[in-house]
Amino acid sequence: MQMQSQNMPSSRNRPAQSSANPGKAEAKPKPKDLFSQIEKAVGYYNSGIDEVPAPLKKLAGNDIILLDIEMKDGSKLQIKAVTENGRIVEFRKLASGEDVDASVSVYGNEATFREIMYSGNPLDTFVEALNNGKLDIEARGLLKKGALLAVRELS
Repeated sequence: MQMQSQNMPSSRNRPAQSSANPGKAEAKPKPKDLFSQIEKAVGYYNSGIDEVPAPLKKLAGNDIILLDIEMKDGSKLQIKAVTENGRIVEFRKLASGEDVDASVSVYGNEATFREIMYSGNPLDTFVEALNNGKLDIEARGLLKKGALLAVRELS
C-alpha cells in the first residue's frame, strides 16, 4: 500500500473540535488507526523539515527506516519510510513477512507512538521515550550511531 495522501489535506485543515455539546459522548471523533495517524504526522514533519534538529536529520537523513510497532491487540504494525535529505519521500505499511534492508530500525509499542504523536512537544517526548527504553533504535554505521547518541541529548 502506498501513502494515502488524499486524507491528509482535509484532516490538516479540519477546524478544532467544537465544545457546543460538551456532555455528548459522540462529540469526539472516532480515533483513526495508528498507521493513518502516523501518516498524517509525516505530512506535518515534512512541512516543518527546516525546524527539525540537525542530529535527527542526520539520523534519518537518507535512509530506509523500519518502524516496528507492537499493537495493543498483540499484532505487529511494520512501516517502511524512505528519507532523502531528512524529508520522508516514501511511507507505506509492510505486508506480513515482507523484509526491509533498513539502515535505521525503530522498535516500540502502540501506546508509546501515540504518546509521541499527541504530545505538546513530540521531540522531547520522543527523546524521553528513547532514553527511558520505551523506544529502541538500531542504526547501522558509525555516523548513524553517532547521530543517535546526539539525538539522545536533545531534550
